[in-house]
Amino acid sequence: MLKTSLSAIVIALAIAATPALAQTVEAYGDEWYRGAFWSGEYPGGFTVLKDVTVKLRPALSPKAEKTIDCPLPAKATYQPWNMERVDAHGLDFVSFTKIDVMKVDKPYEATLYSEIDSTEHKVAFKKGDKSSYLAYYGEGAFLMEYDGVQYTGDQGLEEVSSSTTPDDSGYEEWLRINCSNNNWGWLFMGDIVQDDVTYAGPNIVEYGRSADLE
Repeated sequence: MLKTSLSAIVIALAIAATPALAQTVEAYGDEWYRGAFWSGEYPGGFTVLKDVTVKLRPALSPKAEKTIDCPLPAKATYQPWNMERVDAHGLDFVSFTKIDVMKVDKPYEATLYSEIDSTEHKVAFKKGDKSSYLAYYGEGAFLMEYDGVQYTGDQGLEEVSSSTTPDDSGYEEWLRINCSNNNWGWLFMGDIVQDDVTYAGPNIVEYGRSADLE
C-alpha cells in the first residue's frame, strides 16, 4: 500500500465528496453522523465485470424495498476517485457513522484542525473531558466535535480516550446513482457482494485515481 499523508487524504475526500441529496432520513437518528464521503485511506467501491441490473432503494433505509431497476455496464468502476463515472452517473457517496462519545483518560495536549478553515488549535484536554467521534478519515485522522465545534483529530487523542459506547459502533455506505434508464435511487453497499464474477474490487490506478476497465 502506498504511503500517503494526512493532508492528501483530507484533500482527496474533499474532492471526491459531492453534496448529498437533502432529505429526512428516518432510518438513521441523531446518534448517526451523515457524511458526504466514504471513509478510509482507500475508499471502497466495486468494478462491474458484466452487464448487470441492480435493484436500488427509493430512500436511505436498509429496510426500504429495492424497487428501482438500474442497469450498470460491464467494466464500470463505482468508486469516489473515478471522476469520469461520478460525472456520467451523477454519483453521490454517503456514509453513516454511529457517533461515539469519547472520554479522555488522562491529561493530553492535542493539535486539532478546524473543519471551517483548517486553522490549527492547541487543546489541553483534562481527564474526563468528552468529545464526539463523528467519522473516520484515514491514516488515523477522524472528524470530531468538541465544545460544539467540529475539528479533524488524530490517533493520539483516540489512544488516550475510552469509548463510552464500545459495543455500539456502526458504519454504513450508500451510493446514489442516476441510471441510464432515467431512474435514480440509492444503492446500499451492503447489498454488493464481490465474487469476481459480477463484481470485483474497484480498479484503482494510483492513489487518488480509479478508472473503468479498458
